Amino acid sequence: MKKIYEKALSIITEQAKNRAYFDGCHKHRIIPGYQGGAYTDNNVLFLTQKEHSLIHFLRWKLHGDSRDKRAFKMIGVGPSGLSYQDRIDHGKYCYKSKLGIHGVDKQTRSNWQKKAMQTQRILAERGVKNWFYWSTIEGRRERSRLGGIASYGKNHHFLKQQGSFKDKSKASAAAKKSAKKPVTDGNGTLRKFQTDEQVINFLRENPTWRRGCPTKKEKLKSVK
Repeated sequence: MKKIYEKALSIITEQAKNRAYFDGCHKHRIIPGYQGGAYTDNNVLFLTQKEHSLIHFLRWKLHGDSRDKRAFKMIGVGPSGLSYQDRIDHGKYCYKSKLGIHGVDKQTRSNWQKKAMQTQRILAERGVKNWFYWSTIEGRRERSRLGGIASYGKNHHFLKQQGSFKDKSKASAAAKKSAKKPVTDGNGTLRKFQTDEQVINFLRENPTWRRGCPTKKEKLKSVK
């Protein structure tokens, strides 16, 4: 397999060597930045997004460097992307090796962070839904509207917390069990209590009420 990877890498590199700059191209350093490579004429290739992703994939397979794996997944098209564990592993590697932001002084790190924030702000103003956009009032409102299934499927931290459950139905059952206990008057009005004892005492004093949430018909009736 190593020879196949080497041949594929050679073909992509040779095809791009005499290619001029074009709209939407990716600038790729033949000697990567983490090895001291600079954006000079003899060290830059103009690639498509797919080619750029593939080159880093081939380098990762040949040399086993996690930084190429990260680049391949970050640049990659389609469903490719860093998993929760990929990010943890790469972060630990960079921290131990004093790479990137972990290898500079406090002032330099602060300057980088300010520059990154400004870049994210500009992109958000152009309509890109990046992390800066999701931190704005408008972004937070849109995120809250996604809710339920959308949030559950994308929130890796939440899924990790729910790892003790073998399936989603058990997780939902546990959430319902720990939730406040509701009672209704049958006209759309709802009250909630922390314990069964509080519910029983309330129902004794309010015999027209019952356990549970209002039905769909009761909600419609209350609106009318």
